[in-house]
Amino acid sequence: MDFFAKVGDKVTELGGAASGKAKGLAEVARLSGQIKTLEGEITALYTEIGKKMFETRLDTATPKDFTTEYAKIIEKQQQIADSKAKLAEAKGTQTCPVCGEEVEKGASFCMKCGAKMGQ
Repeated sequence: MDFFAKVGDKVTELGGAASGKAKGLAEVARLSGQIKTLEGEITALYTEIGKKMFETRLDTATPKDFTTEYAKIIEKQQQIADSKAKLAEAKGTQTCPVCGEEVEKGASFCMKCGAKMGQ
């Protein structure tokens, strides 16, 4: 009977240790996830700061350090606008001048905001 009691005690001890490790691993995973989330939020804020700086500086002198990057951004924005126009043509749509919604080509009014579409 003493043997079974020792085995039972050992199983209980090992179970408690495993439970403690599982809790520790869960805490590590939770904290790691929290850190990743916060780092992602910081990156998004850096991006927003950069965007605001870019937009603010468009009407003023561009800092010398960013001249190349500004030119690349403006070029890519134009490429996006061109691609969007081609995409709308391929899809048979137009863009509402008021809300920016895609509207079927030939429609008289925007289905989202009701604005009159210019033909």
